[in-house]
Amino acid sequence: MNPVIGQPNAVTEEPESHLFRAVQGYYETKALLAMWRMGLLQRAGSGEPLQLNELVADGNDEELLVALLNYLTVRGYLQRDDTMYTLAGRGATLVPYFGYLGTMVGAYEPVMAEVEDLVAGRKVFGRDVHGPCPTWRPG
Repeated sequence: MNPVIGQPNAVTEEPESHLFRAVQGYYETKALLAMWRMGLLQRAGSGEPLQLNELVADGNDEELLVALLNYLTVRGYLQRDDTMYTLAGRGATLVPYFGYLGTMVGAYEPVMAEVEDLVAGRKVFGRDVHGPCPTWRPG
Protein backbone atom coordinates (compact mmCIF):
# COMPACT_ATOMS: atom_id res chain seq x y z
CA MET A 1 0.00 0.00 0.00
CA ASN A 2 1.15 3.51 -0.74
CA PRO A 3 -0.08 6.02 1.82
CA VAL A 4 -0.31 9.65 0.76
CA ILE A 5 2.97 11.43 1.52
CA GLY A 6 2.67 13.44 4.73
CA GLN A 7 -0.54 11.69 5.72
CA PRO A 8 0.32 8.26 7.13
CA ASN A 9 -2.46 5.70 6.78
CA ALA A 10 -4.67 8.17 4.87
CA VAL A 11 -4.97 5.83 1.89
CA THR A 12 -5.23 2.11 2.54
CA GLU A 13 -5.57 0.99 -1.05
CA GLU A 14 -3.42 1.26 -4.14
CA PRO A 15 -3.58 4.79 -5.59
CA GLU A 16 -4.96 3.65 -8.94
CA SER A 17 -7.76 1.74 -7.17
CA HIS A 18 -8.62 4.83 -5.16
CA LEU A 19 -8.65 6.97 -8.31
CA PHE A 20 -10.77 4.46 -10.22
CA ARG A 21 -13.30 4.33 -7.36
CA ALA A 22 -13.48 8.14 -7.35
CA VAL A 23 -14.05 8.24 -11.11
CA GLN A 24 -16.65 5.49 -10.85
CA GLY A 25 -18.43 7.46 -8.11
CA TYR A 26 -18.43 10.55 -10.31
CA TYR A 27 -20.18 8.72 -13.15
CA GLU A 28 -22.62 6.99 -10.81
CA THR A 29 -23.49 10.41 -9.36
CA LYS A 30 -23.96 11.94 -12.82
CA ALA A 31 -26.22 9.04 -13.86
CA LEU A 32 -28.27 9.30 -10.66
CA LEU A 33 -28.53 13.08 -11.06
CA ALA A 34 -29.80 12.64 -14.63
CA MET A 35 -32.39 10.12 -13.46
CA TRP A 36 -33.46 12.49 -10.67
CA ARG A 37 -33.74 15.45 -13.04
CA MET A 38 -35.85 13.34 -15.39
CA GLY A 39 -38.15 12.41 -12.50
CA LEU A 40 -37.36 8.73 -12.91
CA LEU A 41 -35.78 8.19 -9.50
CA GLN A 42 -38.82 9.71 -7.84
CA ARG A 43 -41.14 7.44 -9.85
CA ALA A 44 -39.10 4.35 -9.05
CA GLY A 45 -38.82 5.47 -5.42
CA SER A 46 -42.60 5.64 -5.12
CA GLY A 47 -42.77 2.00 -6.19
CA GLU A 48 -43.76 2.67 -9.79
CA PRO A 49 -41.83 0.42 -12.17
CA LEU A 50 -40.07 2.17 -15.03
CA GLN A 51 -41.53 0.64 -18.20
CA LEU A 52 -39.17 1.11 -21.13
CA ASN A 53 -41.94 1.42 -23.74
CA GLU A 54 -43.66 4.18 -21.71
CA LEU A 55 -40.41 6.08 -21.24
CA VAL A 56 -39.66 5.91 -24.97
CA ALA A 57 -43.24 7.00 -25.77
CA ASP A 58 -42.56 10.05 -23.56
CA GLY A 59 -39.90 11.10 -26.09
CA ASN A 60 -36.75 9.60 -24.57
CA ASP A 61 -34.08 8.19 -26.88
CA GLU A 62 -34.38 4.43 -26.40
CA GLU A 63 -30.75 3.54 -27.00
CA LEU A 64 -29.40 6.20 -24.62
CA LEU A 65 -32.08 5.52 -22.02
CA VAL A 66 -31.33 1.79 -22.02
CA ALA A 67 -27.63 2.56 -21.63
CA LEU A 68 -28.37 4.80 -18.63
CA LEU A 69 -30.77 2.31 -17.02
CA ASN A 70 -28.45 -0.62 -17.65
CA TYR A 71 -25.46 1.27 -16.21
CA LEU A 72 -27.39 1.89 -12.99
CA THR A 73 -28.47 -1.76 -13.04
CA VAL A 74 -24.87 -2.96 -13.27
CA ARG A 75 -23.94 -0.56 -10.45
CA GLY A 76 -26.68 -2.07 -8.25
CA TYR A 77 -29.17 0.83 -8.11
CA LEU A 78 -31.77 -0.71 -10.41
CA GLN A 79 -32.89 -4.20 -11.33
CA ARG A 80 -34.25 -5.21 -14.70
CA ASP A 81 -37.00 -7.62 -15.59
CA ASP A 82 -37.26 -7.71 -19.38
CA THR A 83 -38.25 -4.10 -20.25
CA MET A 84 -39.17 -3.01 -16.72
CA TYR A 85 -36.79 -1.44 -14.21
CA THR A 86 -37.31 -1.10 -10.46
CA LEU A 87 -35.07 0.00 -7.63
CA ALA A 88 -32.65 -2.62 -6.38
CA GLY A 89 -31.55 -2.74 -2.76
CA ARG A 90 -28.82 -0.15 -3.20
CA GLY A 91 -31.19 2.27 -4.91
CA ALA A 92 -34.04 1.65 -2.48
CA THR A 93 -31.89 2.66 0.49
CA LEU A 94 -31.32 6.04 -1.18
CA VAL A 95 -34.99 7.00 -1.61
CA PRO A 96 -35.10 9.36 1.40
CA TYR A 97 -31.93 11.08 0.15
CA PHE A 98 -32.72 11.64 -3.55
CA GLY A 99 -33.30 15.36 -2.90
CA TYR A 100 -29.63 15.78 -2.06
CA LEU A 101 -28.75 15.10 -5.69
CA GLY A 102 -30.19 18.46 -6.70
CA THR A 103 -29.00 20.44 -3.70
CA MET A 104 -25.58 18.96 -3.04
CA VAL A 105 -24.56 17.96 -6.55
CA GLY A 106 -26.68 19.97 -8.97
CA ALA A 107 -26.26 23.26 -7.16
CA TYR A 108 -22.48 23.12 -7.33
CA GLU A 109 -22.36 21.73 -10.85
CA PRO A 110 -22.08 25.14 -12.60
CA VAL A 111 -19.08 26.02 -10.44
CA MET A 112 -17.36 22.65 -10.77
CA ALA A 113 -17.92 22.61 -14.55
CA GLU A 114 -15.86 25.81 -14.76
CA VAL A 115 -13.35 25.14 -11.98
CA GLU A 116 -10.33 25.14 -14.30
CA ASP A 117 -11.22 28.56 -15.70
CA LEU A 118 -11.98 29.91 -12.23
CA VAL A 119 -8.66 28.74 -10.82
CA ALA A 120 -6.76 30.01 -13.86
CA GLY A 121 -8.47 33.40 -13.61
CA ARG A 122 -10.12 33.19 -17.03
CA LYS A 123 -13.54 33.43 -15.37
CA VAL A 124 -14.72 35.15 -12.20
CA PHE A 125 -17.17 33.69 -9.71
CA GLY A 126 -20.24 35.89 -9.47
CA ARG A 127 -19.67 37.46 -12.86
CA ASP A 128 -19.01 34.59 -15.29
CA VAL A 129 -19.95 31.64 -13.09
CA HIS A 130 -22.76 31.51 -10.58
CA GLY A 131 -23.09 28.96 -7.82
CA PRO A 132 -25.61 27.93 -5.21
CA CYS A 133 -25.35 31.15 -3.20
CA PRO A 134 -25.36 34.16 -5.56
CA THR A 135 -24.51 36.64 -2.79
CA TRP A 136 -21.37 34.79 -1.64
CA ARG A 137 -18.08 36.27 -2.82
CA PRO A 138 -14.69 34.69 -2.29
CA GLY A 139 -12.23 36.15 0.21
